[in-house]
Amino acid sequence: MVLNGRDNGTQHTGPLRIIEGCSDEVGAWLLSRLPDVRELPGGFEAIGIARSTGLVGALLYTSWIPCEGGGDVRMWAAGDPGWLSRRVIAHMFGYPFIQLGCHRMTVLIRRDNAISRKITEKLGFKLEGVIRE
Repeated sequence: MVLNGRDNGTQHTGPLRIIEGCSDEVGAWLLSRLPDVRELPGGFEAIGIARSTGLVGALLYTSWIPCEGGGDVRMWAAGDPGWLSRRVIAHMFGYPFIQLGCHRMTVLIRRDNAISRKITEKLGFKLEGVIRE
C-alpha cells in the first residue's frame, strides 16, 4: 500500500509505504533505534514504514492479552523525523483495534522522552503510572 505522505518542506524521498509480513527485518531495525532495549520479545508483529531510501519508521505490537469483548496490546515505535503521517497513524491504530479487536493499547515510554510523551498525549493516551526501575 502506498500512502500519500506530505513532506511539509522537509527532506524526504518518495511517498510513504506500509510494509507488512517482514516482522523479523522490521523488528531488527526497530531494535537498532531503541538503545535501552537489548532484545525483542517473543511473539510480536511488526509493521514497517518506508520510503524509496528504505525504512524510516517501525511499529511493533506485542503482549496481546485477549479478554471478553476485546483485549490489550503493547506497542513500540521508532522512526526518523517526518515518518508519522496521519495515514500512518490511522494504520497504527487500525491493526490493534480493527484486526485484533482490542479495546486498549499500552505504550511504554522512558521518563526522559518528552517528545514521545507529547505525541502520545496528543493522540489521546493518558498517563496511568510510572514503572519503578
